[in-house]
Amino acid sequence: MFETSTNAKNPSTRYTSVALAMVNPQPEEIGRLEVVKNARKALFKQPVELTAFTKHRHGTSYDRRGLRPCVLPPLPIDLNEGFSRFRDRDRGDAYPAPLEPIVQGLLLEEKIEELSKANFVSWRGNIAKLLCTPWNQRDPWHIEAEYINGTFFLNVKEPPSNLAKEATRDERMHRMCFWGFSFEEKLCAAGEEGPIDACDGYISVVKTQVGEHHLVIGGEVDCAEALRGGKLGHYMELKTTRLMDTAPQIMRFERDKLIKWWAQSFPVGVLKILVGFRDDHGQVKKVQVMDTLKLPKHVAGKSHGWDANGALGFLDRALTWLREAIADHQRGPSASGAMRYVMKYEPQTTPGVIALVHDPSIPPFAPTHLLSHKSEVALPPDGIVASESKDDTMIARLPHDGGGKGDLEGHVNVGDGATGVAAVVPEGATRNKKRDREELGESE
Repeated sequence: MFETSTNAKNPSTRYTSVALAMVNPQPEEIGRLEVVKNARKALFKQPVELTAFTKHRHGTSYDRRGLRPCVLPPLPIDLNEGFSRFRDRDRGDAYPAPLEPIVQGLLLEEKIEELSKANFVSWRGNIAKLLCTPWNQRDPWHIEAEYINGTFFLNVKEPPSNLAKEATRDERMHRMCFWGFSFEEKLCAAGEEGPIDACDGYISVVKTQVGEHHLVIGGEVDCAEALRGGKLGHYMELKTTRLMDTAPQIMRFERDKLIKWWAQSFPVGVLKILVGFRDDHGQVKKVQVMDTLKLPKHVAGKSHGWDANGALGFLDRALTWLREAIADHQRGPSASGAMRYVMKYEPQTTPGVIALVHDPSIPPFAPTHLLSHKSEVALPPDGIVASESKDDTMIARLPHDGGGKGDLEGHVNVGDGATGVAAVVPEGATRNKKRDREELGESE
């Protein structure tokens, strides 16, 4: 911190220090959010795909060639094959997922207007972290935020502790990481040869809404149940996990893994997860398809359980807090021109709170060179960026009947359990499909 008191021997010290502080403003914590499990239930809108693209080690191809069909080979499946040639991503990269491909993909699909409607643009991982936070007592995360003319861009930022942990990974951990990529390759390669590359992937970009917040989210999709035009409902997530034979193992699986799988798949509309259960030697002995929407049922009413409604409610609460805190700060005396912030969750050192820090030293990350379409939007007095939804009728809520009755006709349940569910109405159920296609620039 710079000294601002006047030095008797050198009165100019004060002014020099103030000038330096203005040139190099220091990070400043501007607010904290208490983490709660019982956040008010939030409405959620079914994701609608806007565009998709293929990523690889040397860049991005704005096509759907990266989407592969899933074909199950005979069991057992040896996940160790190809380990010596595995090409992992740079685990020491603090910024592993730039936002530019998401924006560029929307530009090429001529759907850039969706950014003007969005309050947040993010990779799925940030949204999943927020959804899991009320039940996360171990893993730290950082999420950077940059405000550009009405939209908050959320950047993936690896905390220093995570990078340090990655730097000490031994061969066993490296091999277990490889097993996940190997499982995907075994089911999707279809005779392809060559080393497995962790940088290869297929990305789906969707729009959705939680509470009053309109989101554009990019997320990697592992494969398609069937190649039927790459429709969102046919996307699948592939996971591996250890075979379980004790009650504590099952408890940890339900408590720690199921919520992460749900939080990863649900926000981007991936409805099925194919799980390979492996032994300690990387041999998949059985597989099971799990319904994303029914994952909350596995933990409903259990002491180690988590709740889909509570997760969505907390996401809504966190995004509202972020918008209001930044709006208040920008109207305050300590505001600066750089509208870049970082949310920090450090459960082992400061449990139960998310800190918001204004940090102008964060390098710009929003792809401003692609954002000339966005008009200036001033922050309104109440601190919430104003937005109107033309399709509020898509949002519905199921009664808290505790029935856990599964899917209702014309609806998709957020969670199938004993805690009551929020619900969304599928595209077209209460809207004019022709008007939707016209708004999205699609043909019949």
